[in-house]
Amino acid sequence: MRKQEEPRKRPSQLQRLAYHEAGHAVAAYLVHRRFTEVSIISDPDKNTLGHCSTAWVPTFAPDVDSSPKTRNQVEARIITSLGGPVAENLLTGRTVSLERSSDIHDALNLSGYVCGDEKEESAYVNWLWECTRLLLGRHWAAIQALAQELVKRRRIGERLARKTIREAMQA
Repeated sequence: MRKQEEPRKRPSQLQRLAYHEAGHAVAAYLVHRRFTEVSIISDPDKNTLGHCSTAWVPTFAPDVDSSPKTRNQVEARIITSLGGPVAENLLTGRTVSLERSSDIHDALNLSGYVCGDEKEESAYVNWLWECTRLLLGRHWAAIQALAQELVKRRRIGERLARKTIREAMQA
């Protein structure tokens, strides 16, 4: 006889936001991208509910340089962009719609630097979505730990975020 699964408790909007931003930060950490802070404090000027501020590399010019190194940087940026919606999807089981996600829109825009047309861009981002889903699924404890810290503190600097991620991955 199979044990009945407990119904999933629906996360609050604050929890979804914390997992979303933690997903960006953990994805950035895993693909070796710097970020300066993770926050679940809304910013009406930027029209955001929260953010993970990543460091822009001044020498990054994907429209000029088409080397494998640039392709890797584009992929790291796309995985970081997808980290938020993927974490939210893993938490809730709900699919994030393209129309509502600026993160997915950003990923599609970035894919244009390494793809030839819209069909290829879409396939590329779908493939990277799956890569991100598997990557974050393996490191779910880090997302949970960082999301819990975000709910408590609302804003976390890079040093504490990286420490929280590292400790959760070692547990």
